[in-house]
Amino acid sequence: MSKINKKLLIIILLVALMIIFVIVARYNYESKLESGRTVCTQDAKLCEDGSYVSRNADFDCEFNPCPGE
Repeated sequence: MSKINKKLLIIILLVALMIIFVIVARYNYESKLESGRTVCTQDAKLCEDGSYVSRNADFDCEFNPCPGE
């Protein structure tokens, strides 16, 4: 196989891999949009009583109320 044929084969393989990557990324992005799920950050809020509460996706990622609030 000549050097030109090897370079052409490598270029074709790289382009094919890029196309596959774009298709998979787009599919994953669109499937997340269709699911309608909200994903919140995993931080926590320290309450006055020493307990912690997390964010709630059902309330626009606001923190859950602390116990006693």
